Amino acid sequence: MSIGNGKRIAALLVALCALCACAACSHTPVSGGSSGGAPASTDNGEIDMTYMPGTTEIDLGEIVTLVDKDGTPFITPQYDMSDRTVSLLSHWDAETPDSIHMVSYLRKYGGPEVKFVTAPYAECGTKLQSMVLAENAPDLYKVRDGDTAGIMRQGVFTDLTDLIDWDCRNWSDLKPYLDMVTYDGRILIAPEFNSNYFVWYNKTIFSEHGIEDPVELYDKGEWTLDKFDNICRRLTVRSNGTVQIYGFGYDHTWMRQVFALFDAQLSVKSGDSYVNTVGDDAVTDAISYLNNQINVAKVTCQQEKALPYFASGKLAMLWYGNWLSMSAPFAEMNLNGTIDFVPAPTNTGLSLGPRQDYALSGHAIPTGAKNVDAAVAFIEIFNYYKQTPELDSVSTDAQCQLNNWSYEQFLRMRKPRYYENKYTFIELSDTWDFILESVENNRSWLSVRDMYSKQIDLVISGITNSSK
Repeated sequence: MSIGNGKRIAALLVALCALCACAACSHTPVSGGSSGGAPASTDNGEIDMTYMPGTTEIDLGEIVTLVDKDGTPFITPQYDMSDRTVSLLSHWDAETPDSIHMVSYLRKYGGPEVKFVTAPYAECGTKLQSMVLAENAPDLYKVRDGDTAGIMRQGVFTDLTDLIDWDCRNWSDLKPYLDMVTYDGRILIAPEFNSNYFVWYNKTIFSEHGIEDPVELYDKGEWTLDKFDNICRRLTVRSNGTVQIYGFGYDHTWMRQVFALFDAQLSVKSGDSYVNTVGDDAVTDAISYLNNQINVAKVTCQQEKALPYFASGKLAMLWYGNWLSMSAPFAEMNLNGTIDFVPAPTNTGLSLGPRQDYALSGHAIPTGAKNVDAAVAFIEIFNYYKQTPELDSVSTDAQCQLNNWSYEQFLRMRKPRYYENKYTFIELSDTWDFILESVENNRSWLSVRDMYSKQIDLVISGITNSSK
């Protein structure tokens, strides 16, 4: 295969990934964590990578060496890379609270400076494609879970297998999940797990209706799906046929939570291939639950109304991301104690343990990156911070301040509750949105299942053929 043909194939594969990411993330985030603008680009895909100066820097204090209970040191790796600069292609910009904290953390441990290349969330995959083809690749790419298709392909990302010491103490928690970021025996991204979705609730509404605080139920091990459903019904308040308060509302990612609760998947990986499981009973059960909440019990409002209703007090619970508290008016509601959050409930009916929607993301070094060593330093330092932020007390305080969280909320948010199902490319495609839209329109699952099954078969065929 010629180099030119290889690049064209890589472009098509990353474009496929970008389309899926775009469909999966087509909603507009309310947080300050996504940028709506992007640097200017030329016709050949080259992007003017100008510095975006940050206005804030956090003093993270002195480096502290901590140990596990068995006495094993738990130390963030330190580097002498402060004179180096890496370009980071991401939906973040330098003014994002997470960016400010990340840059400060890298400086504390001798990591490189960061030059931000910012693009809208759903367009980052396309930007990466154009930059790699123009031989103007960034040093780092912020991988989202919707990019899973891209990381399984050859010719897009640099092989990290021998660049990072996967046996060191700082990476031990991620080793069981390396197969999720491995293609043909090669590790193409450095993974991280983010817990992004919680049930936010209005504490005032709960108190006025005499319902126990969900965090107290969670602490007692009684925060179950049955309990959640019961509260949804009790807090859907109607008067003269008009709903005054809805029990809960949701973002499009709620569907993934429901599938996790019912241990349902749309496809599974078997060896080197995928198997279509859209007809499994678990999938039918998950769809039935979605339909019951939306169309039968009618305890939820329309998806696009969830955020304004929660802000105005017309919604008791909201299934949404941890970034909610970074956005007005929710930041103020969080600070004054009006709202709080609790992890996803357990499904006691299926004897499943605590489940949380942990999205696999991370960082990758694109093919053609110029500062590979500095990029590896960035990844090691940043992933340590993402996995064990509570070990650095000053870092934790800064993170709480930036995100308007209390320390207790922070610990609740970071408590390890790894997602047991393994996402596949199919599950992260636009099929999610299609199915949820179908349920919202009260269409029979049996009437549309065949269509979805054929769509999934086409995608599986595309993956199989393109990877040979």
